[in-house]
Amino acid sequence: MKKSAKIIVGAVLVTAILGITLYYRNTLNDIWSERLTEESELAGYLDFYPASAEGAVTAEKGTFIINNKSDLTMRTGEFYALQKRVLGKWSDVEPYLDFVMIAYDVPAGEYRFTVDWGKDYRKLSHGTYRLIKDCDVTLDEKYHKSLDLIFACEFKI
Repeated sequence: MKKSAKIIVGAVLVTAILGITLYYRNTLNDIWSERLTEESELAGYLDFYPASAEGAVTAEKGTFIINNKSDLTMRTGEFYALQKRVLGKWSDVEPYLDFVMIAYDVPAGEYRFTVDWGKDYRKLSHGTYRLIKDCDVTLDEKYHKSLDLIFACEFKI
């Protein structure tokens, strides 16, 4: 009787720990999704997509375009988050290096930049990914009014 009780208690503990771990991991992965700016709001300011040239997105790096559709001042930085679609859900890809926090102006029209995730995340395996970036849009420079946009671009390796 004691042996079966220990097995049942062990199974309950393992199930509880796995459940808590999965819940915590899913909560973490949903943080970026919750923060993404709605497409309807984003559409008035910018488009974000991979460059169309062959070889623009590889396992080591990717070239992307932010199309500033407004005449407003926009700034973005080198920081980005990377997620991979696993079993229909987005899962964070953990970086192994710190990012340099440098900001760039995004002029009106197309702004092209290359991300070297081979350096920050190592070589990516085959799959569907999304690159998440943010951009600060200055709405009124005099009154320091701005809008923070967080947007994503899907791509395949």
